[in-house]
Amino acid sequence: MKQFNLLFLLLSLLVSFIGLTQNEVLKNTHKGNVFYQNNAFKDAVYYYEKAIDNAPFNFKASFNLANAFFKLKEYDKSINQLENIVTYAKTNEEKAMVYHNIGNAQLLNKELDKGIEAYKSALRLNPNAEDTRYNLAYALLKKQEQEKKEQEQEQNKDQQKEEDQKKDQQEGDNKEEQKDKGEQDQKDKGEPEEQKDKEDQGKENQKDGQDKENQPEQGEGNKPQKLSKDQAKRLLEAAAKKEKDIQEKKDEKLKISSGKPKQKKDW
Repeated sequence: MKQFNLLFLLLSLLVSFIGLTQNEVLKNTHKGNVFYQNNAFKDAVYYYEKAIDNAPFNFKASFNLANAFFKLKEYDKSINQLENIVTYAKTNEEKAMVYHNIGNAQLLNKELDKGIEAYKSALRLNPNAEDTRYNLAYALLKKQEQEKKEQEQEQNKDQQKEEDQKKDQQEGDNKEEQKDKGEQDQKDKGEPEEQKDKEDQGKENQKDGQDKENQPEQGEGNKPQKLSKDQAKRLLEAAAKKEKDIQEKKDEKLKISSGKPKQKKDW
């Protein structure tokens, strides 16, 4: 009987302790939310971390902590926190929310490829997430613009290299011509004045021709081009078709959008 009473007492104490801990988690998470909503993100981080100290695998506190890091533009911390959360998120919806926010943080961290992959992971878990689809489309457009810019830079490097080679060749030809001219002048010192004038005129004409050859051609140059709406739509449709192959609902009609990423998800 005494053993039973002792066991009952221990269980009661354990339940009470768990209850107190849960209350602390809820209280600190709530305080964190209040500070978060008032844009006091550093204070929000403090209370979310206090909540997590008592419940390391609490999804709400952990998820909102990552969001607070995001608001502070501490994207690496936000990403690390989110990558930890995804290991113990219970539902596909929760995991999709985590990957969505990873995508947002990677995008602002100038990691387009990682952001695109995170959005794709979110869509595999929740094919109906229109915000995620919207942000994926935006990231794909930014990726195309980045690749176009890199291609233009590479072309400009090649063009500059070719122009430098032509310039070096022209300078070499001019030096050789000056050398030949000096040797010819030594031979022709006794020529009549009229003949020398003709040669001088010919050389002057030749110089004018060379100057014209060395002038750059007139043109518009490599001006950056903005994607038209039709181009953007084709890109998004292609991306949507690819996503359909890996999503559960293959007959879902995709909504094509363009613009800035939508605000990340908060709990």
